[in-house]
Amino acid sequence: DHSEDACYGQQPLAFYNHHYGSTCYLPLMIFDGQSGGLIAAVLRPGRRPFGEENAMIMRRVLKRIRHHFPDT
Repeated sequence: DHSEDACYGQQPLAFYNHHYGSTCYLPLMIFDGQSGGLIAAVLRPGRRPFGEENAMIMRRVLKRIRHHFPDT
């Protein structure tokens, strides 16, 4: 899930997002589907996310999960 994190002033990588109508960051939050626990949070620029960027983040998270839980 992407969540708006509003920014004020001249913060690096804070961009105007038309959907939210504000200058913000759009952190990507990854949750466990069964427990609802937070698995990862990645701070992202406020621009619209691209599929390639999301796929890159998911590859990194899945690699770490597989490393720690090889039989899963």
